[in-house]
Amino acid sequence: MLCEMRRIGELGTCSTRVFNQIKRGTITLHPATYSDVIPNTRIMHGALFAFSRLVFDDFKTLPTPNQHFIVEQNFEVMTEIDQLYRSVHYFPDNETGMPSYTTYISLNTINELLSGGPAEMNKEGLIIEITKSFKHTYGVTKEH
Repeated sequence: MLCEMRRIGELGTCSTRVFNQIKRGTITLHPATYSDVIPNTRIMHGALFAFSRLVFDDFKTLPTPNQHFIVEQNFEVMTEIDQLYRSVHYFPDNETGMPSYTTYISLNTINELLSGGPAEMNKEGLIIEITKSFKHTYGVTKEH
């Protein structure tokens, strides 16, 4: 249910070109960019919050600030599980990740991911950190 909520939310923000591909059942993935990350992250957060309210009766009884706190504390883990699952499923033989349903990232597309980011962003440092994290995360995950 969570995946479906997220998928519908992300696809609802797609361009006309992608929407036409969806109607034909042929979505072309494109490299993730900084401008993709923000709206897709918000969609995932909203989907996780809505999913938790729909599925867990105890969650609904908590005060709203506590609900938000729980979602925020578990958000990174949930997105990592989702991304790793789709990466292993769709790209089993290489180090490629899927941060959303229509985008991918690989070691060759890190510069595109950071394009459009704030001017004060330390792109060189981020490239080093992302590369190191990427190799570790996808290397270990795909070994198992």
